[in-house]
Amino acid sequence: MLFQTSRPDRALWDCWLFPHEDRYHLFYQQKRAGERDTTAVGHAVSTDLVRWADVEPAYVKGEGDAWDAGPLRTGTTVRRGDRFYLVNGAAQGGVDKLGVSVSDDLLHWTKYPGNPVSAPDPRWYEADPATGPLDNVAWRDPCILPDGDGYIAYLCARRATGPVSGRGTVATLRSPDLLRWEAGPPLDVPACFVMLEVPDVFELDGRWFLLHSTTPRFGGRLQTSDPDLVAGTHVLWAERRDGPYTRPPRDVLIGSRMELTSAWVCRTVATPFGRLAYYLNAYPQPFGVGAPRGSLGLPKLVAADDRGLRLRYLPLLDPFRGDPLVPPLAAAPCDPRRERPGVWAIGDGAAEGRVAIGTDALALRGEAPDFMLIATVTVLAGRGAGLGFRLDDRGIGLGVILDVEAGSVGVVELARVACGVAWRPLAQRQVPLRPDTPLSLRVIALRDVVEVLLDDDLLLSVVAEGRAGGGLALVADDAHVRVADLRVWPLRVA
Repeated sequence: MLFQTSRPDRALWDCWLFPHEDRYHLFYQQKRAGERDTTAVGHAVSTDLVRWADVEPAYVKGEGDAWDAGPLRTGTTVRRGDRFYLVNGAAQGGVDKLGVSVSDDLLHWTKYPGNPVSAPDPRWYEADPATGPLDNVAWRDPCILPDGDGYIAYLCARRATGPVSGRGTVATLRSPDLLRWEAGPPLDVPACFVMLEVPDVFELDGRWFLLHSTTPRFGGRLQTSDPDLVAGTHVLWAERRDGPYTRPPRDVLIGSRMELTSAWVCRTVATPFGRLAYYLNAYPQPFGVGAPRGSLGLPKLVAADDRGLRLRYLPLLDPFRGDPLVPPLAAAPCDPRRERPGVWAIGDGAAEGRVAIGTDALALRGEAPDFMLIATVTVLAGRGAGLGFRLDDRGIGLGVILDVEAGSVGVVELARVACGVAWRPLAQRQVPLRPDTPLSLRVIALRDVVEVLLDDDLLLSVVAEGRAGGGLALVADDAHVRVADLRVWPLRVA
């Protein structure tokens, strides 16, 4: 949504964010477009978390027989004293290893001559690629925290023993200086994952949380509190940093089904706003093949409750809103030759629609391909309500559907057909909706990504390419619906 590398021959994947002074530094896996392997650690800089500028890569993979001549892995950036340390990895001979680079200014980096600084320890962890399911030994994606006078790192790794599909774990390493590392036993986590990628460990409101990303594409069947979110960032929690970690009732934070069409790999960082979450929007890949490609999503605030974690809206885009569309609830002229399946009425700042059978959309005056929209939506009776947007002159575009009967909120492809409107889901999330209950909806469409929030909690961040229309509409699906307090702002992000 917000950032992709400016080079058309490069693609972005896993990211990590490092705030320093009045700027934010984004480091990311940089790939050659159309290829799977990471060849560099890209680097971009921002002052507002919205507009980003590419700078020179922080790290470029080695050549020949160098330990880092293979695919590069996700890393992290840490400050110690007046120096900065970039700890990332590379796969040598099918085995991930860690290395360190050092900088005085975050822009110019020198590889530590003692690299690699850590490799899988066979006392606790899988160390032979022949025994793993993916022909690669995981020892990557460090999350580094202060630990007494030194540091502790948490890594994606696999146990040396146990069922193949349940060996995924989080390894621990300790260091006095970020250069010398000693492995320790794994964290106490549930033995039900092939891989716990990009672990992120932090304390919030008296509990410890462990985020990690995983997908059924690794081969293990995943069950979560929401069956529509299995490929994404999962949540574990504990009373102590060392665990034991268990699943909270809301055990998945963001994600999609196996297809990876939505948010992927969420990490967090402490900022003046509070604990900030940032994530990757994964662009669709054919099942079983395809080169990873993504963009940075819009950062959110992290909130904890008795069910787990939520991502809350952060008004970073407010300075980029244009003048609101006026009037916000004016219907566009209707083709008098078409018989509508529904009846609509607009008055007193609200619109009501009634559809006995099928789905109908009321087109609105005004256009905005990139926009922020807020509204109070109520399904007074029947099935569902929604909004259409990025509609072209044929009535083809996208929509958001709040389905009370199914208990779900979805981003859909939408098209006007002979008897009203037809739609099919791109991504959805299970939400306990109730009839005759007002819902506070916020929709953000910017570039290739659509975000849906209820009560300013993020539900979906979905990649939806190829829709260039700007039309807006209200939708009723076998229902009597009411839409009030509708406001739409065009977004102008250079």
